[in-house]
Amino acid sequence: MLAAKNHDDGRLAARRMLQVLVTEDGMPALHLERLYANPGILEGDAVDRALVELAKAKAADMGCALFADSDDDSKQQTLASLDSRAPFEYVDAAGDIMSREYLLEASRIA
Repeated sequence: MLAAKNHDDGRLAARRMLQVLVTEDGMPALHLERLYANPGILEGDAVDRALVELAKAKAADMGCALFADSDDDSKQQTLASLDSRAPFEYVDAAGDIMSREYLLEASRIA
């Protein structure tokens, strides 16, 4: 999880989740989930840009690509989860509860 805290009280102000998935050719990839934020913090503003930059730095440190949801279908690639002990998990990008293995479509951003 990438998070930004409120300077006044230390409470969580915004967050984005990162998931480790694999590309179609089996390479590791990070998927950046959508922004959840307090009122007044919008997608694309300074706080969100800082979270995206943190995600890019993490992907670079791990030596893998970074993906996020996009409306541009021409850049989308398929990402896959690997099997898990958990029988299901909620996936924001899918907007649903997914089984152990699932596929997502996302665009590479770094």
